[in-house]
Amino acid sequence: MQRRDLAKLILPLLLVVGGYALCRRSGTQGDSAVATSAVGGPTTSWGPLLSGLKQGDTIGEWTVQNLSFNKAPNGAPQLEIVFERKRSFVSVYVGRRENTVGAPIETQRYAVSHGHLDPQGEPIPEGASGQLAEKIAERIRANEATASAIPELQ
Repeated sequence: MQRRDLAKLILPLLLVVGGYALCRRSGTQGDSAVATSAVGGPTTSWGPLLSGLKQGDTIGEWTVQNLSFNKAPNGAPQLEIVFERKRSFVSVYVGRRENTVGAPIETQRYAVSHGHLDPQGEPIPEGASGQLAEKIAERIRANEATASAIPELQ
């Protein structure tokens, strides 16, 4: 087996193990941002804003692989939503509008951007990441007037 073939097998496994570890760590510490599985789980801080979006849900042909908080390049907190389609991955990022610079999509309180295309499987269709970002923005627009702010993005 060639080194490249081995890398293609190991990376998806690392993503699954890492996602599981993140879910377990968050769940045991009582974090309000616990990632959920496709069969349900704890209420998440982003749930009301994103119409209950959770791991395993689909938007078009894309499946939500993971939702987690991390830091944007400018150091501001952001929610990263990783989508998978035919072993290729796309990330959509949600941050507070006042903490984000240059995001292509803005709502009343949030900025939505996209990136980190990882075409491990089939090629990612052109414009797919932008379309996913717009779908996330639609969910935010529909709920941001009534949903509580996501505390992890403060």
